[in-house]
Amino acid sequence: MGEETLNFNIWNSIILAGLLQGFSGAALTATVLLHCYSMMSEYQRGIKNKQVRDTISGVGWFKKMALGLLALCILWLAQLVYVVVNAVYIPFYVLWIGMSVIIYWLGHVGIYKYGVQQERKKIRSYSIEHRSSFVPAKQQKNEHVAGLEKLVVQQKAFLDPTLTLDKVAEQLNLSTSHMSRIINTELGMGFPDYLNSLRVAEAKSHLNNPEFANYTLVAIGLEAGFNSKTTFNMTFKKFTSLTPSEYRNSQLEQNL
Repeated sequence: MGEETLNFNIWNSIILAGLLQGFSGAALTATVLLHCYSMMSEYQRGIKNKQVRDTISGVGWFKKMALGLLALCILWLAQLVYVVVNAVYIPFYVLWIGMSVIIYWLGHVGIYKYGVQQERKKIRSYSIEHRSSFVPAKQQKNEHVAGLEKLVVQQKAFLDPTLTLDKVAEQLNLSTSHMSRIINTELGMGFPDYLNSLRVAEAKSHLNNPEFANYTLVAIGLEAGFNSKTTFNMTFKKFTSLTPSEYRNSQLEQNL
């Protein structure tokens, strides 16, 4: 009887240790994920305030992954509580598989995002080195338009996906309505089309460059000033009647 009691106590200690380890592991993981989510949110707010080009890289995907893992951690804790209260063992296979899938996907997306960022850095370095920029065919006489082109074209402000008419008007010390009238009158188009025409021209220069022949369209579109692949595709087709991939293929065929 004494030996059976000893074995029972040992077994209970092992189970208790396992439960404690499970609780501490789930709680620690959930805490880390919450902290990561908070840091990413703070990073996004800081980026928006700084209004820098890398806003388009985004961290929304990471936040969604963190929330998915956090949900699994909460489910993990709930199952541990159920085991303790009801003294019934529940297999954790679904949880383990779910967390494994999310962690694998997190790594896959992370590697993809890293690859896009590396391509963007190379495109940006090439552009800075060669100082290639879109130059309007028609030289405007209006001083305000000249100031607009100096800011948006020569200084390449159009590459900033957060650029707005309000920001441009503020930098040129003009009212937004007056700036809008000038653009429509002198350039014959609205401000959004003006920006997008510059971005499409920038993207075309990258797509025509054999050094970027194997680069992703995402990297090229983001470096040209678009805030997403979808926007890049839609806008590019609007101005050229071709998608970026169709345009690239047509250029490759011409060079054969």
